Amino acid sequence: MNRQKNTVLEWIHTHKKELITAGISIAVLITIIIGIKKQATLKSYWMSLKQLVEKTTPTDKVATYSSVTKKSVSVISTNASSDTIVPFTKSPHHVCEHIRTLPNGYNASLEKIKMAKDKGIALLPGQTFVNAYTTGGIVA
Repeated sequence: MNRQKNTVLEWIHTHKKELITAGISIAVLITIIIGIKKQATLKSYWMSLKQLVEKTTPTDKVATYSSVTKKSVSVISTNASSDTIVPFTKSPHHVCEHIRTLPNGYNASLEKIKMAKDKGIALLPGQTFVNAYTTGGIVA
């Protein structure tokens, strides 16, 4: 038994390069096979990404914001309850239009599908189109 084990270990040591080459070759073949089987899905993702990149341009709109007053708190009681809210300021910022993945079982409305199509974006099942918006301000 011990002799057989040594023989196998010697054979592995002698053929180490061939075994590594075979392992890498098998991994590459599996990757190619999966790529060929999922080719249609990969192409649709690639085209959707390509369309999104081509259609996305920086916004020419200049955002105007109302002034935000900062509130500072100099002393916070150590006896504050857990439901005490301390306001802070979050900078207003613009969010560009984008595709959003919806939770399982949800689909985009016909209005959003048409809006995306008008912009040259092909939505996949379970995706929706989100309009550009501005967020931020005082959060409590």
